[in-house]
Amino acid sequence: MVVYVNQALKGIPVLFVEASHLTIKRKHRELERMIKAEMGELMTLHERHRPILAAYHDLHARFGGQVHISAPEYLYDFIKQRSRLMQINSLVDSYNYISLKYALALGAHDLDKVEGKIAFNLTTGKERFHPLGATGPVPVSPGEYAYMDAREILCRLEVKQCEKTKITPETTNAFFIIQGNAATPMDYLYRAADELMGLIATYCQGQVSMAAIEYTGSE
Repeated sequence: MVVYVNQALKGIPVLFVEASHLTIKRKHRELERMIKAEMGELMTLHERHRPILAAYHDLHARFGGQVHISAPEYLYDFIKQRSRLMQINSLVDSYNYISLKYALALGAHDLDKVEGKIAFNLTTGKERFHPLGATGPVPVSPGEYAYMDAREILCRLEVKQCEKTKITPETTNAFFIIQGNAATPMDYLYRAADELMGLIATYCQGQVSMAAIEYTGSE
């Protein structure tokens, strides 16, 4: 698998992981116990990771100029209010745990629902984007960064995923986005990727590997 990255976005640290032959459970008690045991530590990380969270705001100001809550910041707010992590399924719960632990933006997409090649590119404002949970498409601003397939946006910034490629217990093949910012060196992302791949192998019985990245001009 190859992800095509616009040269203009080369300064944003990002990795991609591919997983196949997945077995995703709606509930995985062993995984739930592990996350519950770590919850006390996870709840202390918000302050420690504040520089990373602030750097996402810097990225949003640079690309699009709007204020957004990054994926890890949303998760920290959730566990602060409820003292637990939302339980979705064994794959989503695994990457949410890694997102909290490292304050990195993680997302997963059903590869069998992706249409054409995957690109990390700048928006023109004309792209189709149907956010997860929304009743239909919504407009996007030009000049933002987004993960796209040949037909639509898969993830706007690192903030909101699309409805089409959401992970379900029926998903057997997926790809993961692991995105940081100026406060997260690439070796930090690789550490998170290694731990994520271990969780996928353990709790989803998946076969995992790093995806290749090819840099391109503006499209």
